[in-house]
Amino acid sequence: MKWTKKKWEEAIDKGSIKESHEMVDFGLSLQAKHYFEAAEVLKANNINSSPYYIMLSLSIECYLKSIRTTTYWRGSRGIGVMHEKGHDLSLFTTLSEKYPQDANYLSK
Repeated sequence: MKWTKKKWEEAIDKGSIKESHEMVDFGLSLQAKHYFEAAEVLKANNINSSPYYIMLSLSIECYLKSIRTTTYWRGSRGIGVMHEKGHDLSLFTTLSEKYPQDANYLSK
């Protein structure tokens, strides 16, 4: 079942889950790293076509989506993450407008 923000909020109101706000979600960040490493393997094997660029794009997207997330918890277990929506590099513009100090810190 795909949960919407409204469903998460209802569960929080009932007390069945809690939420935390993270500067960086390390799970998404780790996924981004894995996509980047896959791109490096492709490049090392002289595959510089679409698969290489797709892996790089997915890596960038996951890194951007890992910034300023809300994690939902049931006890000590993370059960969901909400992140900025979209599939293009304008995600960084959106994040840097909403959280300029975080964007500056992460850029450095």
